[in-house]
Amino acid sequence: MKEPLGIIYVQRPQPCPVVDVSLALEAGDYPGAVQALLQAVISVMQGERNVPFQRLVEWLNAIPEPWVRHPMLLLLKIWMLYDQHRYTQVHMLLDEIAGDYDHPAQRPDPEEAALWMMRVCMTRGMAYEAEGRMALAKAAYTEAKAYLPVGAAPVSPSPTLDLDPDETRRLTEMDPGGSCALLVDALKLFQAIGDRAGMGRVAHNLGHQYLDRGEPTVARYWLERALELKQHNSGDLPMAYTLASLGICYRQLGLLQEAHGVLDDALSRASRFGSLIIQAHALSSLGDVYRDHDEPERALDLYRRSIALKEQLHDGDGIARTKISLSVLYRRQGHLGLAADAAAEARTLSPGHGDRALHDTATLHEQIAWLLLGDAEAAAGLPQTVERLAARHCLREETLGRWYQAMAGDDGGAAASHLQRAITLATCHRHLHMLAQELPAVARLVSRACRDLSPDMLAGLVQRATPRGLSVLMEQVPGVSRVVAAAGRLGEATSLSVRLLGTFRVFRAGRELDLGSARSQKAVSLFKFLVAQRGKAAVREQILDAIWPEADPDSADRSFEVTLSTLRRLLDPADGPTVIVRRGRGYLLNPEVPVALDVERFKQHLDRGNWWSQRGQASLAVSEWLEAERAYGGDFLADDPYEDWATGDRERLREQYLDMLLRLSDMDLQQGRFGEALERAHRVLQCDPIRESAYRVMMRAHAAQGNRAMVIRDLKRCADVLRHELGEDPMPETRELARRLRIGEALSSF
Repeated sequence: MKEPLGIIYVQRPQPCPVVDVSLALEAGDYPGAVQALLQAVISVMQGERNVPFQRLVEWLNAIPEPWVRHPMLLLLKIWMLYDQHRYTQVHMLLDEIAGDYDHPAQRPDPEEAALWMMRVCMTRGMAYEAEGRMALAKAAYTEAKAYLPVGAAPVSPSPTLDLDPDETRRLTEMDPGGSCALLVDALKLFQAIGDRAGMGRVAHNLGHQYLDRGEPTVARYWLERALELKQHNSGDLPMAYTLASLGICYRQLGLLQEAHGVLDDALSRASRFGSLIIQAHALSSLGDVYRDHDEPERALDLYRRSIALKEQLHDGDGIARTKISLSVLYRRQGHLGLAADAAAEARTLSPGHGDRALHDTATLHEQIAWLLLGDAEAAAGLPQTVERLAARHCLREETLGRWYQAMAGDDGGAAASHLQRAITLATCHRHLHMLAQELPAVARLVSRACRDLSPDMLAGLVQRATPRGLSVLMEQVPGVSRVVAAAGRLGEATSLSVRLLGTFRVFRAGRELDLGSARSQKAVSLFKFLVAQRGKAAVREQILDAIWPEADPDSADRSFEVTLSTLRRLLDPADGPTVIVRRGRGYLLNPEVPVALDVERFKQHLDRGNWWSQRGQASLAVSEWLEAERAYGGDFLADDPYEDWATGDRERLREQYLDMLLRLSDMDLQQGRFGEALERAHRVLQCDPIRESAYRVMMRAHAAQGNRAMVIRDLKRCADVLRHELGEDPMPETRELARRLRIGEALSSF
């Protein structure tokens, strides 16, 4: 996401008494309101205050038009309009600023007027560039040069930011439309007036140009330089712009942990400032990170939240980009119909007369989905789409398109050529991890395509593949297990993930195993029992008592041998270690096979949250508890409510979960999140209808909302349930709460 270049930092207005904007507006003191708002705007930009952007806009709109003549306030409006892609209004406001500064009698300081006119021209150029009107953008930047102070010498804040001639030429060759060359001019203009914040914006946009063209390595350089320049010269919003773009860059480079960190920071800063557009982009990018981490549920939730914000902003192109990300998610999960639909929606939202690269990218993903669905006619235009993207220097999209051409090619020579080109592009531009993540989607095609790979290229794919991709390679490509082992990733390719909370499910390297046949139910029960031991060996007698409690010893012993053999056939990979091993008289999961348990994940986050809570770190505790809440998918082995050996764990984990929900609901009440507090209390009561503390949470939440009728209803329901189930009245704590909420008299009527 690019930034408006001309909106840069100015000197403070003349010192004046600090006046609250709202108080000044109530008193009708518009000059005081203008001065206070100017102070607020500049403090926010320089990182000294965090006032939500929407609050600034509300104050600005409350000041009558004749008083809003200061260019800084007009630039605030421009900032808002630029974010909303309302470029016509941007140009109108720029004309107003230019009209003020074109009258020397009104602005006696000629140097100040010249600098403002330069800023106006640069903002106008950026708006023209965003509209794709490159000739007008170039004219605006050229006009900006005319306002440079006479004899101004470039001020370089860092020698690493100087562009050498080869780099300038490379930028220009990447973008024949001239956008990069214009940014180089803008960089020189900001250097000439020694404006580090302005240079940071140019560095940001140079990085974004590389990012758009599929050059994340160079983009990372410029975006990190932009952060350095902005670090001590900018507030939350400019920093959030660059952090969001840097997060996209890190993700494209496969640096998922780094991407997660900077995107979280961008989202936090954008939320404090109230910028919906940056929040929307950061949410979508975080969705991409979770998608690449193979956490599809989290990714889907983030995409939906991003689309909802973009719909508020009427950002059709932004929605289209998120729909494309959604198509990729569906494709990697094997939901090809949904993938085709999402890409088709993106194509419709980005008509061909607009952003052609975006339109062709959406078309590419739609054709890939049809290709995988086996509809050759619907995918027939794939080669032409790839060539158009290549002509526009869209390197990531070209790489992906060539890859799928190779996967689908019937002509061996052409397929090999496309694959060679895809791998070469991916290797040169750090996109190989992207191809590796596509392996699950092309499982049935991998064997044919990968026979043309050189050993080095195959090793590169193995090095960067997700665990699911490794599993596909081991199933489809003969002999690849040796390459996987040499890369030290055999454990990842054979790793298991087991969900014991809620519906029982087993995944190998992210792909769900089918354990559903009636003949295998005893084998599944045996596996559940062994998994529940959490790495401890279970002796044969323990197993027989748990799984065959009614059988005589000889019959149970024979059944165990048959069931163990069946279980190994279900779980053991074709070319990997066995999952169940024997140690002395006991049986357990093979320690050499990584097994991830949702129970362990729940416990880890719960314990960390409790640890932080004991040390008074409420926000860190809540963060961990929220992760534990997401990990708890239901009661322990909910499919087996009558297995005696599972009862103890089920009740203990449920109690820990309900206690954590009540702690979170208390935090919700303290933070004013009454809806969330009520929702969590409802969940507690669904599991445990006599949990009196949950009723108290609901009473407090409804009281805070001013809903006295619901408070009385909560109290009545609590009293009725307790008397019916336990024959008891509510506890003293509940009665005291009713007294404080002034509904104590209601108890006597129940």
